[in-house]
Order: sequence, then C-alpha cells, then structure tokens
Amino acid sequence: MNSLDEEQELDRPHNPLGDWLQSLSSAGEMKSEGSGFSIAQEKAWEKLGAFQLPFESAWVLKVVQAAVVGGALSIEVVQTRSETHFTLSSLAGVTWNSVQKLLFEVDSASESASSHLAVAFRTLAKSVGNPFFVNFPGDSVVVWDGSAFQAADPTSDIFEIKISHFLSTGVFKAIRFMTGIQKALCDYCHLCPIPLSIDNRAINSLVDDPLCRPSADCSLLAFQTAKVSDDLPRLKLPSTDWNALHPDGARPSLDFESAFRESDEECGAGMLLCGFRKVIHGGEQYFRSYRKSSELIWLRHGVIVARESLNIAQSVALLLIVNAECLDTDLTGFDLRKNDRKMSRRNAAIESAFSALKELKSRSRVKLQGRNSFMSLLGWGGIALTVLIPPAGLALWGLRASALREDQERIAKEFDNGLSRVFANLR
Repeated sequence: MNSLDEEQELDRPHNPLGDWLQSLSSAGEMKSEGSGFSIAQEKAWEKLGAFQLPFESAWVLKVVQAAVVGGALSIEVVQTRSETHFTLSSLAGVTWNSVQKLLFEVDSASESASSHLAVAFRTLAKSVGNPFFVNFPGDSVVVWDGSAFQAADPTSDIFEIKISHFLSTGVFKAIRFMTGIQKALCDYCHLCPIPLSIDNRAINSLVDDPLCRPSADCSLLAFQTAKVSDDLPRLKLPSTDWNALHPDGARPSLDFESAFRESDEECGAGMLLCGFRKVIHGGEQYFRSYRKSSELIWLRHGVIVARESLNIAQSVALLLIVNAECLDTDLTGFDLRKNDRKMSRRNAAIESAFSALKELKSRSRVKLQGRNSFMSLLGWGGIALTVLIPPAGLALWGLRASALREDQERIAKEFDNGLSRVFANLR
C-alpha cells in the first residue's frame, strides 16, 4: 500500500452501514437471494449489467419517480460522510417480490413504482457496486452486499433506502459519489410535485430551475397555466409561495394578482416568465437587459427527462413545462422518441402558451413595482455623507433615486417589449 492509499484509509470515516452488514452476516440473520437466480436470470442479470442510464447518478431519478408514482407524501434525503439515506414517506404498493420480478426486465413502457425501483437497484448493484439496503415496511429488508442480495425481517414501518458511500474505493471517489447524488436531485428533480429535501433543505419549487431562479439579474414576471385536455394530460407541479419570492426594492413585474396563479392547481402545462437584467456597478449603478432563450421542459413523474430550446432569445424568457408521461421513450426512460404523439403534445403546449400570453398581454403590462431602499441607493459612503453633511447626503439620495428609477423604468419597458416578441415568435 503506498502512502496515498494509507492516507485515504486513515481518513476514511466510520461506516455504520458496513458494520451493520457485517454484523448481520456473522449472526447468520441474512438469507442470500442471489443463489436463487435461475440460469436464464443469471444471464439476463449479466446482460443488464452493461445497460447504462444516461449518467452515473441517474438511478437517483428513478427513486424520485418511484416515490411520485407510488403516492409517497414526501422524499427526505439525509447525507453523512459514510452514507446517503432516502425516506419515502407513505410509499404504497411496493414489496420486494414486486421489485425482484422486474430486476431482470427492461420495460420502458412500465410506469409502476416497482419498475422504477428495479432499475435503480439494478444500476446500483451492477454498475455502481456500492452496498445498500432497502426496508420494505411489513415485508422485509433486502441488502445488496456487493455480490448478492440478502433478505431479513423489516426494521421499521417506513420505506427507506441506505446506500454506503464506500466499497473498495477511496475517499475522493466516495465524495464524488455523494455530490453526484446532490447534483442529480438539484438538476433534474427540482420540479418534483411532492416535498423533496436534502438535509432538511427544501430543493423543489418552480423557481429552483436555473433559467428562472430569482436574483438581482432575474425578475419573475408571471406564472400561468393551461387547462387539461386530450393533448395535455394533467401535470403535477410543486407548490410555490410567490409572495415570498419577490425581494425588497423596485423590480419590473406584471400586476401580481393577475400574473401569478397557484402552481399546485390541476393544469395541462405550466408557463413561467422571467426577465433578465445585469446590474452594472461603475460610477453609478444602472441596469442593462440581456437575452436568454426560452425553453420547454418535459417532466415525467416529477423528473426532468428532457429540455429543449424554443429558439426565442429575448430579454424575457418563457419556461414551458409539459407532462411527458405515456410518451414513447428509449430503454432508459429518459430519451423521448420523436413521433406524432410527442409533436402533437408539444404543439398543444405551445398553442396554450400563446393563448395565455395573449390574454396576459391584454390585461397587464410590465411596470415598476416597489421602492428602492435608502441603503441600496446611497451605500455606506452616502450614509456617511448624510450623517456628516445632511443636505449633501439628501441631495445625493434624490439624484440617485431619480436616475435609478428612470433606469429601472427603461428596463421595465424593455421587458414589456421582450414579452411581446416572445408572444409574436411562439407560432
């Protein structure tokens, strides 16, 4: 063992999951499931071992999809240095037997919770390799020890999955494995309709998408919905508190009451509008709009399976969210096939966005909302000047307030024009 290996071994934290596996094995409480595979199953198992999801941590998305399909009330993810713990509250209709039957099959048309979990567990076992155990309430605990499945009596009445960060790899690979889980959840699962948290931090809402995350550079303008129809099946989106998302200070926005609808109501598609401006700090603070492309997101059982550009780049962007359930996919379940059914749903979503924007434009315009604070206008230097020479400080405040408000009103007009251009280019 070289010095680096020795250092990694010394730095490796205590692994309670490994200890748990070892204690069960030595006590003879586990019953091997792997030895019960038929020859045909063994061959299928080896063949499916080469079957790859789009990226290393994509099995996480399958766990989230299982929770949504299985009617779980929430997904809680807790990470320590040694393991990641998933708790799927009130998950129903899933047993080890129902999952085990699907371990040797690849059926992209299946949309059951058991089928999603079968893909996740198969990937963890054959491609990732890390030990894990699953507690099926009222049924059994099933453990993958790195070479075979073993079963024991259930440990609790909660559906939970624990995955060790360590197998025979070093600390650095364990860290990559741990952060890969976080990234998969944040990048692909932030539109999950049921509460989703990592270490008690909620990560799912409509404004957790990187395109429309509120910031000094991004202003939320509106959220609209389309009605459910034959071409637009019911879409579930996370609940979002719009009142809590507007920062203090003046910002361009549409009339709040008419622009923002409840995100957790039944809908056929969701449409989030946001405007983009850069805050430029020079001799004076001012704003400059910049362009971003509108996008269409395909959401399948709470997970983003695809996103595509709408080829409309303006100072206002549209994030159009559409249900991808029941559409044909490849074997991974993440690559939507281009066929008439998909195009029909896409066209229906764009037509609904066109109608919603037309109605929105008819009753509301982008305008400046709120006020800039005294501190944001003057800064510490201006505050000091006001204390030392009050008339000079107040005069400076008046000049900056007037200039900044004119600049923000100009941006509001640019956003209003950008919204018109998005509307004009949707068809």
